[in-house]
Amino acid sequence: MSAYYGGRTECMIRKTPTKVTVLDLTSMYPTMTMLLGIWEFITNKGVEFYDVCKEIWKLIDSINLTTLQNQEIWELFVVLVQIQPDDDIFPVRMDYTSDNSSFTVGINHITSTGSLWYAPPDVILSELLTGKPLKIINALLLDNYNPVSECCYGDSNPSRERERLA
Repeated sequence: MSAYYGGRTECMIRKTPTKVTVLDLTSMYPTMTMLLGIWEFITNKGVEFYDVCKEIWKLIDSINLTTLQNQEIWELFVVLVQIQPDDDIFPVRMDYTSDNSSFTVGINHITSTGSLWYAPPDVILSELLTGKPLKIINALLLDNYNPVSECCYGDSNPSRERERLA
């Protein structure tokens, strides 16, 4: 999936001596899976898509660093956003060594005549970093259907089980 970019390291200040803090987040993938409500997609038989382009424009226009801390809006991030980048900042997977030995993800200024798909957190970050609006072509909300029942997990839903253990 081109909209998914896992494992990421960012460097905002380069070639300038400065104090740093190393931050290593343990179990980031399962944590984000639960916080964003993605577990239901993993445990369902299918996914439906709904056009939410206008809603995404509205969401992105209203977002700031304070609203991003509100967990209630995170469930709105289970969307695929199609953009046409024009000197926008996005993660790009490519061979930065030029010898085809390793493809890694870097955060780059990109421009394309074609469209690319990204998740809302990357779209929001690009607008916050560049200060300019993106050209959003489409946005599709993912909605799950036909939940997998006890065939895989017995009578309990793993997310509910986690709540009981907490």
